[in-house]
Amino acid sequence: MKSHYDTLGVGTSADARQIKRAYFDLVKQFPPERFPEKFREIRTAYDALCDEKKLAAQDEDVKLPEDAVFLYDQAQKARQQGRREHAADIFKMILEIHPELSAIRAEYARSLEVIGKIGKAFDVWADLCAREPDSAVYAAALADCCVVRGWRKKAIVAYKRAIEIDGGDIDCWESLIECHLEGHEYRNAARISARAVDAVREKDSESIYLYTYAAVFGAGHDLQKIEGYLKDIVRMAREGSPGMKAVRDTMLLLLRFIESEELIRFFPYIRTMADTLPSPDDEILAQLSKAERAFEADALKENAGGESGEI
Repeated sequence: MKSHYDTLGVGTSADARQIKRAYFDLVKQFPPERFPEKFREIRTAYDALCDEKKLAAQDEDVKLPEDAVFLYDQAQKARQQGRREHAADIFKMILEIHPELSAIRAEYARSLEVIGKIGKAFDVWADLCAREPDSAVYAAALADCCVVRGWRKKAIVAYKRAIEIDGGDIDCWESLIECHLEGHEYRNAARISARAVDAVREKDSESIYLYTYAAVFGAGHDLQKIEGYLKDIVRMAREGSPGMKAVRDTMLLLLRFIESEELIRFFPYIRTMADTLPSPDDEILAQLSKAERAFEADALKENAGGESGEI
């Protein structure tokens, strides 16, 4: 039987950020409006694998009123049995009795997302953010909902709000940059990439994607900065913390970057990253081979004193 990990195309050791990234990648291929059944399968897998406590972190100490406990248990049972629409209806019923329960409101929004009612989920997240304006968790959830709905500009606003509240949230920085890249807003992506690395460093955190974005977009023509980012990226790849998919993604972006910007001198860093992949696919091998030839040609030209023509 196909597992939730298989559905999202991630390994069993994937962390919450890797699961979320895989989910977003699949949603872009199978938006809920065009592929409702496939989306529901993807969302159900994501809902099962992601850290469910994260969305209700601020409400973990809230005790349910006695008259809501039975309904909540019934909603959870319905969810476990795959009766997602029924679970959403029960959460809505609880809110009609106890509209003050933010944790239940978050559960209701997530249930709506699972069944593909993204527009309604957006309204619930927006209402929750209005009720809890200092919650980075709810602002990020609203932004994620906007991404799924295809509302890029609204997602940018919500991610910025989440970052204002919690500047160390790597997920939000990555998603904000990717929203700008999707809209071909490269200047904004460059500005944010440099800020993002500084912000997460202050929290003693790091991300191979953020460092890659900073090298490609945020370092400008500062070769020393680019090399510094590349050293960190290679270290993370060697440590294995980002996962193979992340290493592959960043390698392809870096290969295109050093080719387009004529920075082939940095190829050895990417070649070292390739050594961390147990079985590089054909696309990676082809790009590496192309860059290797360019690097060798550049080295021969430099050894010949920069003379042009045949060597």
